[in-house]
Amino acid sequence: MAAWESGLLSAQDRALVCRQLGDYFGQLRAFKSPDGLICSFGGLPAVDARRMARREGGPFAGEAAYNEFLLSGLVGHPVVRDMIRAQMRADHPTEQRLTLPINWRL
Repeated sequence: MAAWESGLLSAQDRALVCRQLGDYFGQLRAFKSPDGLICSFGGLPAVDARRMARREGGPFAGEAAYNEFLLSGLVGHPVVRDMIRAQMRADHPTEQRLTLPINWRL
């Protein structure tokens, strides 16, 4: 059972967790990309570590270029690649709020 929902955390403890997470996200939001590029820290190449073979590329001027990088190593039929590309967005909002459920398990 999740500690958050089970009552194992008091209201005070939950408030503390929320403040700490707010501080962590605030620190992450303070990092700015050089010239608005999509890259890793310091303007270094972005890393796609989700694949078996870790890949680096960029920096990228925008989401469309980054999406092409993500698709560049894809093996398979061109129709599948086109279907995946059609699901990728290049117009994500830049100012937004993160809201998520927290599922702490003890």
